[in-house]
Amino acid sequence: MSAEVREPSAKYLAQTDYQSSDIGPIPRDWTLSTVGDEFNVQLGKMLDADRNVGIEKPYLGNKAVQWGRIDISDVQNIRMSKADLEKFRLQRGDLLVCEGGEVGRSAIWDAEIAECYYQKALHRLRPLRGYEPSLLLALLQLYASRGVLSNYVTQTSIAHLPKEKFVAIPIPRPEPEEQRAIATALTEVDALIAGLEKLIAKKRNIKQAAMQQLLTGQTRLPGFSGEWHQGVFGDVVTALEAGVSVNSIDTEPTIDTPCVLKTSALVDGRFLPNEAKVIEPRDIGRARTSAKGDTILISRMNTPMLVGEVAYVARDFDSLYLPDRVWMARFNASKNVSFRPSHLAQIPQI
Repeated sequence: MSAEVREPSAKYLAQTDYQSSDIGPIPRDWTLSTVGDEFNVQLGKMLDADRNVGIEKPYLGNKAVQWGRIDISDVQNIRMSKADLEKFRLQRGDLLVCEGGEVGRSAIWDAEIAECYYQKALHRLRPLRGYEPSLLLALLQLYASRGVLSNYVTQTSIAHLPKEKFVAIPIPRPEPEEQRAIATALTEVDALIAGLEKLIAKKRNIKQAAMQQLLTGQTRLPGFSGEWHQGVFGDVVTALEAGVSVNSIDTEPTIDTPCVLKTSALVDGRFLPNEAKVIEPRDIGRARTSAKGDTILISRMNTPMLVGEVAYVARDFDSLYLPDRVWMARFNASKNVSFRPSHLAQIPQI
């Protein structure tokens, strides 16, 4: 893996001649196309155990397609007829796009297993005239992050991106050489990010091991040898407060906008104040407990793996309110109680 991201060509950096288009300004030497003009789009095999006949073959479902990668850990089998085998067999380089759920989520099939097919919750795309699939993948990720795809979604109980709307989505069309250059640059960035994520995961494991040793007294730091005293949570906690359930709205907060914290604000002892949603105006008066400094937040309702997740809050956040799923623990400030809340937030589960 290259540890260095190559700079774009000066030709692209210096590009100042733009034209208007349905997707905003684009370089004058680009054209505007659509997904349907550039790709053959085909939905996958309908799953119907009572009606499907033929030979059992492995297939990919919607969950297997994540952004930029295929998860083959949950591949299952379905009976396929001879016609199905010809129509739905995947080829290396096929772009798979989620039709339902998180619409637009996509990845390129790299023949992770020798023979595989795909089901109806996925669109399969193959270029008609040389459009770079990885470039469209990047565009779909950009469109999804900006909410563009919501203009093409059919909303029932879950969102769907039907073929007739998908093929109409406009996309820019640089010359093939520039398409490949852009795709290569983005691929190198993805590789760099993946490498950094592996390094971060390794460092977290090292920290976890150090926490296990230091916070349980199995290893003592130089200069410390005295006995530890055992207590219970209630010895140091003076108050345990919970928030209330309030409705939120999907809008960007401004300074001091009243917001309610999400449970994702509590991660490995760290407090992430940006993980919050704006409180609906009519519910602002109901919000009662804001995050205060030198406290511990505790997730009391979540998935089994995340119940008990904690985070240390270093300062006051007067406009960030607790939901009903989170407790805030205040601690005894007495000089007779030698205890730091930030220490508790780092103690591993034993």
